[in-house]
Amino acid sequence: MLTARTAEAAQLEGLDAGADYYFAKPLNMDRLLLTIRNRFDQDRKLKERYSRDSQAEAMELVHSEKDREFMKRLLATIDSQLSNPDFDIDWLCQEMGMSRTKLYQKIKGISQQSIGDIQGPMPATLFAT
Repeated sequence: MLTARTAEAAQLEGLDAGADYYFAKPLNMDRLLLTIRNRFDQDRKLKERYSRDSQAEAMELVHSEKDREFMKRLLATIDSQLSNPDFDIDWLCQEMGMSRTKLYQKIKGISQQSIGDIQGPMPATLFAT
């Protein structure tokens, strides 16, 4: 929020209304640029952390080397395609070289959960029928 109102009460009101940041006029460009840079850095760090944590959590479910390789390939495939608007379960099955049923069975065998119950690294909307 950029405003001429500099009083503490006005700043609190702006933040309470949902503003992420409150800048008073005249705008200090150095402060604005540092704030933007810090925000991008925070977003990047959060993305890296959640990407690492969710994959680590999925890998904890694996007990055999064969399943570990399957999960690594599955997670890498999903991760590489998340920004692809055409990415869906059919594309994933083709990429993994297995039918939808076989993929679901394999994931259930590893995780002891059905696809609909899994929360974490695999987007639920990907597996929606």
